[in-house]
Amino acid sequence: MALGSELLSGFVLESNSHWLAGELSQRGEKLSRVTILPDDHQEVIRVLREEHLECDHLVVCGGLGPTDDDLTREALSEASGAPLVFSEAAWSDIQSFFASKHKTPTPSNRKQALCPEGARMITNPCGTAPGIAMQWDDCRVTVLPGVPAEFKAMASSEILPQFPKRPRGPIFKLYGLGESNLMDLIRERGTIPEDVEWGTIARPEGITLHLAPTVFDRTDVEDLSLRIRKDLGEYLYAEEDIHPVALLGKELQSRNLTLSTAESCTGGLLASKITATPGSSSYFEGSIVSYSNAVKEKQLGVDSKLLDQHGAVSEEVARAMAEGCRSTLGTDVSISLTGIAGPGGGSEEKPVGWVHYAVATADATAHACRRFFGSRDEVRERSMIAATLLAIDAVKK
Repeated sequence: MALGSELLSGFVLESNSHWLAGELSQRGEKLSRVTILPDDHQEVIRVLREEHLECDHLVVCGGLGPTDDDLTREALSEASGAPLVFSEAAWSDIQSFFASKHKTPTPSNRKQALCPEGARMITNPCGTAPGIAMQWDDCRVTVLPGVPAEFKAMASSEILPQFPKRPRGPIFKLYGLGESNLMDLIRERGTIPEDVEWGTIARPEGITLHLAPTVFDRTDVEDLSLRIRKDLGEYLYAEEDIHPVALLGKELQSRNLTLSTAESCTGGLLASKITATPGSSSYFEGSIVSYSNAVKEKQLGVDSKLLDQHGAVSEEVARAMAEGCRSTLGTDVSISLTGIAGPGGGSEEKPVGWVHYAVATADATAHACRRFFGSRDEVRERSMIAATLLAIDAVKK
């Protein structure tokens, strides 16, 4: 249960359940459901009473602050029938936290030391609001602050140790087909036996096909993996849950190669994604954001005749951008992107979403073009991923 009217306003994204679900999935567990509620005292009481009868473990986040609309502890007390009591130990922890910041708690902070009678207070290492742990009938209830950093730190020490990690099932990253196409292929070829539990996740970087950890109980797990590689090999680019940009980095590091990028329509998005990857300084030299034709000419050495004859969004210019960037920045590999991200600027010949991308290496320059659909941001992200996958293929050759 995630509590807070701001979570239903569209201004704040509820991310704690997403994070917790991911952590639990690595332990062979699943959230049965997620409920988001506004700061409505009676509604919170009603749902608490219902949920605690349905769950072995109920996790509640939010509403533990010092303000008048932070009413989770009060709602839990009323719903369970356990009166609120003041915890001197919790108040001491709150005072110590303020002291470490050279501040003094206000009278409003005292309510944060209240908890239902018989419950245990959970120390908050990152903030002022303690959590609450209590047994309510057959349900274990854990109440944590809604601030993500605090929620993660406290859930990591209080909840996750109850569920030891177990090996994840095999993962296959696929690109170039949709979920329905994948389903049809698997059924047509009989790739995965009916008694194997599996699922897919659609992301901008393609489809993640994952098998349940129970597959390791089978004696034919290796044969099953071989069958998936054989049947889906033309779409398969990784057997781990890794973003293409991070995978490219691994390939470059293993070959001791350097990388640069020349970006037009993506405006440095690829370079940003690369530098967000730990260790990228060992292979990434830099980027030239050549948004205008003038920069393409001056910084990348693109011939003005190519721009005049073919336009900035063309195979010829994409190739010249990649080759010019590789030469200018002195790298082993360079990626270029030039296209029409939209929402305007398209034509019948070159519609919105049309992107050319190229990869230059010492041996050759590979090129591809494609029309990507979606918003401006989606076109930029999807073209960045496609260019990265083309670079992975070029590096492996």
